[in-house]
Amino acid sequence: MDNSGETYVSGVWQGVDAAYRGPALAIPSQFSEANRRKADHFETLLGVLKILAHVENLGAPDLPYWLPKAQAAIAKAEAILSSAPDPTGEPDGFANRSHVLVQLGEIRVRDAIAPIIESDPELTQLAADAITNDDVHAACLAVAEQTDLSEERGAAEFRAALAAIREAERRKAASA
Repeated sequence: MDNSGETYVSGVWQGVDAAYRGPALAIPSQFSEANRRKADHFETLLGVLKILAHVENLGAPDLPYWLPKAQAAIAKAEAILSSAPDPTGEPDGFANRSHVLVQLGEIRVRDAIAPIIESDPELTQLAADAITNDDVHAACLAVAEQTDLSEERGAAEFRAALAAIREAERRKAASA
């Protein structure tokens, strides 16, 4: 039996022809590809476990903050393993929002074709106008599917965490 694979949602934008032109709407993770859903949640579980593994470093005020996050992470992991929807709600103050860092725009790819062909006459005998919009679309889908940006995502998450710490310190200093 042939199967084209699982169905998942990679992005949703509000408005006609709005894809990749504005901020993407939040999509619950149960609509993501199963392997991506597992990998993304693995990072959350690891982070929570690292905090809880050093429980001796958690003061009494910290444990009530982290315990609901750990319970929510466990509930979501169980939902992922059983291919169920995400549990409703996240613990207070814990948002799972995503931010788009890179867009692979077909218009920009199309604009790059002629200069590439002109810069390397041995690359192809085709003229730039011989490459159709369908060719560009298929190429973009293939590149998006085959590209692994996990290291870049990890680096961006680390930089964002540092920026969040600096922002909290700035806010605390301003209120003092």
